[in-house]
Amino acid sequence: MDNGNNDIFDNLSSSQGGNTERVRLRVLGISYSQMMHGLKVAGVDINRKMLAEMAVNDAEGFATLAELAKSKVA
Repeated sequence: MDNGNNDIFDNLSSSQGGNTERVRLRVLGISYSQMMHGLKVAGVDINRKMLAEMAVNDAEGFATLAELAKSKVA
């Protein structure tokens, strides 16, 4: 799922001191706490380090998890 936001992510994350995970979530329209709760409700067990790794190196997978989480907290 390429939503065309990778340039936005890159620009925002570099200006946010490496807090890429929260920056990507903000752009995707969900807070960190909402995402973690939504993933828990969905039965997805992922730790913060892995989530941060995905935010940096797998934007598509990260966006997919964010959408799943959003669907569970809506």
